[in-house]
Amino acid sequence: MTENYPEALATNASPTARTAIVVLGAGSGTRLKEKMPKAAVDVHGKTLLYWALERARASGIAERIVVTVPTDCAHRCPQLLADAAEFDALVTEGGNTRTASVIAALDALAAENPSIERVLIHDCARAFTPPQVFRTVAQALTVIIGPLSPLFP
Repeated sequence: MTENYPEALATNASPTARTAIVVLGAGSGTRLKEKMPKAAVDVHGKTLLYWALERARASGIAERIVVTVPTDCAHRCPQLLADAAEFDALVTEGGNTRTASVIAALDALAAENPSIERVLIHDCARAFTPPQVFRTVAQALTVIIGPLSPLFP
């Protein structure tokens, strides 16, 4: 890590690195005590997924957004698919664990766009993350480890 970390962020971050954001939305919602997937929980007339996608898109860093959704989402939670479509997100079915969902999203992204250089993983439950946080994390990735193109063969 660099000694002058904030200075490095300001001067060394690549604004042109191809970035994707994965929004994990396949969780069951049991910790929220809901009978629906957590991404489908309504907050002020919109789903948690909608709010998460809105902030990810507002960050301005994502060339592509990928969303994981629960199994049988078309039947159980069609609003999630509508929300993903509104933000032109690539949708893939998540897995039984967070790790499995991340792998599913990365596989879908690699199949569609193998030239992505960095990927941010974001949990839908943190739907109100400010857009600046996405920008700061993406800049830090560039400064600390550089492009991640080896992740995608």
